[in-house]
Amino acid sequence: MKERLGERIRRKRAEHKLGLRETATKVGISPTYLSRIETMDEKTPPAEDVIRKLATLLTDDFDELMQLAGRVPEDVEKVIKGDPSMPAFLRTAKEQKLSGDDLMKLIEAQKKGKRQRARTASEAEQRAGRLRAELVRRQVHADVLKACRAELLEENYFPAVLEATKSVAEKVRQLSGLTLDGSELVDEALGTRDRDRRPRDPILALNTLRSTSEQSEQRGMMHVMKGIFAVSGNPTAHEAKARWAVDEREALDLLTMVSVVHRRLDGAVRVPRGGAR
Repeated sequence: MKERLGERIRRKRAEHKLGLRETATKVGISPTYLSRIETMDEKTPPAEDVIRKLATLLTDDFDELMQLAGRVPEDVEKVIKGDPSMPAFLRTAKEQKLSGDDLMKLIEAQKKGKRQRARTASEAEQRAGRLRAELVRRQVHADVLKACRAELLEENYFPAVLEATKSVAEKVRQLSGLTLDGSELVDEALGTRDRDRRPRDPILALNTLRSTSEQSEQRGMMHVMKGIFAVSGNPTAHEAKARWAVDEREALDLLTMVSVVHRRLDGAVRVPRGGAR
């Protein structure tokens, strides 16, 4: 049978070898009132300040004594009254048969998760700072620097590479007016032959395309772009999840190559119908 408040107080008082009168005097109540509490003759639960003094004197748990008294601590009551969602939360906890210990474990797990995320975020900030500093030193394109964000570097460097690669595809789409992705986008926007291998004018030209070397340069840059897309998994416009780990050195090399592509695209022109410039 569950111990009642009066029984608990009497037991703790005996453990501390405190008499009824001595205990009542130290708590600031009459011996008669304390006796009525212990014998459960007092129908009105003791006030919160009385229970707090008893808990301190008897080195007992205040919240447990309040629970035995059937009272809700004032600070807890304020929380419940101040948060409209709290009653529903408590009802759900009751329906799920979650004890106070269960809820405390959930809270501790959440705190641990927050601490872990904080450490991860701090590491990501450091990672982003190092990456950005080296890329600035290399004078990479501004569009590449946009990928050096801490939220993209919480696990490894791949998300930053992927983000930069996506920015290349997006720039090609903006310049060409196409809505394709990956290698298909490159072929359609910069290719000098159609799908049947017949010569045609590209939508975008990276140079005048008048000489064989300039045409070779266009094809070479197409291969570079396709290679970048292949390394990052041929990303689509909405793809953003990491697929494999990339270390800092690899990320720097890949992002530098992406920067080269961006600079060449900055100089690209739409080819008018009828031929390249």
